[in-house]
Amino acid sequence: MIGQAGEAGLPSVRGVAHPPADGFYRRLGATRVGTVAPSLPRVAWERPESRFTIP
Repeated sequence: MIGQAGEAGLPSVRGVAHPPADGFYRRLGATRVGTVAPSLPRVAWERPESRFTIP
């Protein structure tokens, strides 16, 4: 994903994850930049928002 984003000229990629997956994305190099509010009725919890900076 990061390679394809770089080839496309993107400066970063935004990700919104299920809370238990946040650590996984952070280990891959994502930086936590905030949270996304619940989308009721399907998603009843806040979700971490992360950003991968493209080198």
